[in-house]
Amino acid sequence: MSNASEAPVCDIKFSDLAIDSEISFKGGFGEVRKGTWRGHNIAAKYIKRDETPTSLKDFNRELKALRLSEKCKSNIIEFFGLSHDPERKQYIFVMQYANNGTLKNYLCINKDTLELSNKISICISIIEGLKFLHDNDIVHRDLHSNNVLIHNENALLADFGLSKSLLESAKTSKVRGVQSYVDPILLSGRLNYTDKYEKPSDIYSFGVLMWETYTCRSPFEDKSNGDLSYKLYFGLREKREKGMPMQYIDIYEKCWSPDPSLRPETSKILDSLKNLSEEPICTDIDIQSTEIFQQDDLTSEMQLFNFSEHIPSDSFSILIEKACQIENFYNSYNNMQLNQRTCKQLGRYIIKAVSEVKMLQSQDNYDELLTLEYYNSLCKFLKNLKDIKNFIVDISQTKKLIVFIQETDSGISLERLKDKYVKLLEKFRESASSLQFNIPVNDKIDDVHKDIDETIEFIQTYRRNFGSGSLFQLIEKTSKDIQNAANNKLFEDLVIQKPYDNENVITKEFEPDDKKMFWIRVAVLKNLKDFANIVKFYEVINLGNHVRITIESSEETLMTYYKDHKLDISIKLKFALEICGALVFLNAVDFLHRAIKSEFILIINGKAKITNFCHSRLVTDKSGVLPINTGYVSPEIFSRNKRTSIDAQACVENLDEKYNYTCEVYCFGILLWELAHEKDPRQYGFENIYNDDYLLKNFDRNLVPKEYADINIKALSRISKNRPTICDIYKKLHLLNCKFNPNYIDYNQI
Repeated sequence: MSNASEAPVCDIKFSDLAIDSEISFKGGFGEVRKGTWRGHNIAAKYIKRDETPTSLKDFNRELKALRLSEKCKSNIIEFFGLSHDPERKQYIFVMQYANNGTLKNYLCINKDTLELSNKISICISIIEGLKFLHDNDIVHRDLHSNNVLIHNENALLADFGLSKSLLESAKTSKVRGVQSYVDPILLSGRLNYTDKYEKPSDIYSFGVLMWETYTCRSPFEDKSNGDLSYKLYFGLREKREKGMPMQYIDIYEKCWSPDPSLRPETSKILDSLKNLSEEPICTDIDIQSTEIFQQDDLTSEMQLFNFSEHIPSDSFSILIEKACQIENFYNSYNNMQLNQRTCKQLGRYIIKAVSEVKMLQSQDNYDELLTLEYYNSLCKFLKNLKDIKNFIVDISQTKKLIVFIQETDSGISLERLKDKYVKLLEKFRESASSLQFNIPVNDKIDDVHKDIDETIEFIQTYRRNFGSGSLFQLIEKTSKDIQNAANNKLFEDLVIQKPYDNENVITKEFEPDDKKMFWIRVAVLKNLKDFANIVKFYEVINLGNHVRITIESSEETLMTYYKDHKLDISIKLKFALEICGALVFLNAVDFLHRAIKSEFILIINGKAKITNFCHSRLVTDKSGVLPINTGYVSPEIFSRNKRTSIDAQACVENLDEKYNYTCEVYCFGILLWELAHEKDPRQYGFENIYNDDYLLKNFDRNLVPKEYADINIKALSRISKNRPTICDIYKKLHLLNCKFNPNYIDYNQI
């Protein structure tokens, strides 16, 4: 074995080089100048080769890696040879000149013209070069956008000054490199990072490069370097970008997993990139921070300690409180529309996990747990619980299912949902085990498959209401318009379409009590002009303090219709499904009608349509006073209204009972009762309806099928958590229409 301090053999004469006097790039290693050699444009990299052990090792590593790169010219900068400048007494790496510069500059210059295919091609070139290094047991150790060069639009790896053979002693490997790209597990400087983790460190850096390549922005360019290491170590990652393919996101987020053992190998990444699908893409609702903490919490945590071995107990108390917040969210979550078996199973894991976390402080050896290693494990566990909580929200609401849906020849697939469920449980099991929590995990996914089958049938059935349009695109557009209105980005005059001569319309001019809320309602109605079961919205004219609106109208309401006609079961089921379908969409965009009653259901050309949105609100808005004559209410709202006067608005907001999704279901339940019995329930008095279960006690089961009566009775439960969801009711009404309505078409059977 040759001595590292021996002079290396030069294979290019300095006299054969024509090197520019101008410096192209200067760094800690030395400098780069442009030049020529035997007709080739070259980059002459002058190297500082001190006689220190570190300098000699860096020099020899890069020289070895560059000579090996001869076998991978398409993905690694081409190395022509080694020369020596006798006057400056410096060695020169003679390399290919990259005519498009560094990746960092290339992205900055071309950010407005790069297509997705160009970005994927860059990532493929980088990972192919990295795969070559890893296959030869070499880790780069300094992968960032200034060490990737672009030549003829192709990415080439460069600068191997920190590269290291895996046969080398791990003790020689100090953490260096550009901070934003360095594996966070290396940043604490305390963990024994053995060679088995070093390839995953390159993978982490590649994940950051993938994010940078898509966004054309430097990672964490708005963050100060002073505390970035701490934030990265405790879970800070860059956010998703709207428009990114979800499969692209999945690749880079796996690359920067906090656990190095979970990061994919180069071959797996390469295969995923080559087979990447551009759909679905990331939308506003998919963008979420990947930080474990909010920024303020993270900063305060870092002020408590500085990677010391012993962690203050107060820091653990904060984590325990965060765990309790996750449990509280789940326990109060009242919009579990879909995939309920799966969500409830995951909810049981959350409750069991938080119970284990809360018990930590009562353990006899609690003080022994106050270490950085255990703290980090607990942070990962809470991140997993937060991911599970977010997953529950995503799969239980119609609008967020889009990220899991794949179109197939036979319909749609939710295989992605199942895959993510399995991965979440794998991480849950691993992180729970690292904390020595005894939480049994059931690997059976029978309930998941049942949920998926039911959800697919629901989506395929429900989206037929939107004709050739896309249900999910309409939900996304409506949600975006609602957000714009909520942010006071008000609409100008809006003419959706002119009514036909034979259409009945009503024009109203008035001053809105709440202008922001008025425009939010407009945001909903204007997008539903072609939705069959909500009245058509034609135009709104802004008259300063006043507005003028034109909407579809009819003198025939549900109440007048059943008083004038005897309804057979097929008509009852048809109207019930149509009204329910409208409420399903409103639920999907987090909107509550809050005035459900038969007078506000119009019958137009044989279809039931909801009207009167004067009291509608977003579910996140304050509940506000809801007068008893507005529409039907639920027992909890009736009781609330009795305890406060109509002028006591502040008192209403301080009460626990808010008008929410379960209240809307109860109100629809009253309407179902009215439709079944063809009677106005209010004739029996509000006290009897809301306090004495009059409707339940006087339900004539002979008027409707058993399944109708069963779901109607559940909807009228005084206990809100026992009521079905609006999607539950829709699915039941769909099946009833298939069975009893001869004119109803079940598109799932076509």
